[in-house]
Amino acid sequence: MANTVYANKVIEAKAKDLLTTAVNTRSLMAVDNSLAQSEGMTKTVNVYTYTGTVEKLADGAKNSTRGSIAYVGTDYTV
Repeated sequence: MANTVYANKVIEAKAKDLLTTAVNTRSLMAVDNSLAQSEGMTKTVNVYTYTGTVEKLADGAKNSTRGSIAYVGTDYTV
């Protein structure tokens, strides 16, 4: 799975938009309460890990290295 790298400003704008939106998202979705779990079903949950280093940067400075994110599906039995 390849990583898509976005500029920090793009991520910041998207996060700010998600946090400050005034739209009631419940009106945009239909909640399906009829879904049920049966005993013995197996559900896969993705566990994400970050590989790389963390840098402390001055305002406006760019990262010198790029990390990566990977995931492993972990199965759980209901």
